[in-house]
Amino acid sequence: METPFSQYMERVRGSRPLVHHITNYVTVNDCANICICAGGSPVMTDGEDVAEMVSISSSSVLNIGTLNSRTVVSMEVAAETAGSKGVPFLLDPVGAGATGYRTEVSERLMSMGPAVIKGNAGEIGVLAGTGGDVKGVDSHGATDAAASTEALARRTGAIVVASGEVDYISDGKVTLRLSNGTGMLENVS
Repeated sequence: METPFSQYMERVRGSRPLVHHITNYVTVNDCANICICAGGSPVMTDGEDVAEMVSISSSSVLNIGTLNSRTVVSMEVAAETAGSKGVPFLLDPVGAGATGYRTEVSERLMSMGPAVIKGNAGEIGVLAGTGGDVKGVDSHGATDAAASTEALARRTGAIVVASGEVDYISDGKVTLRLSNGTGMLENVS
């Protein structure tokens, strides 16, 4: 028997999970408010208490949107702590493919075992090695977003989400397609 989405949301709201975020400065407030609306309890830190905070969190979100050497170190500490404590983390490789540095940092964080990798179709295509076009943080497409999503999921063992006009979600075995976007979403990271 299939569980309705509303029951999952009731479980989240009932447990009020602590969700650690290292996210870009542009969307930090939005991320906190979305987490609250979904029933979570957000905490934003990329400072000296990252390891301690991740170790008491239910999950961690690592978004490389405003990347710098200090946040990279904090993200690596968060990912290492998450791995050692069994805390799942989501990686949002914003701008992977736009610069060598962003791609290299994304690859390094992917090697640390994220549970979920979420990016636009171009970022996912670049990281999957199947091809993608990324300018800044905008995606200008991927060779085959569905194949890229599935390939990256198989390679990393993560659930991979490629967002855009059409979203793809894959665990490497099953790939789902969600066609309810608009053309305006094609360039969103």
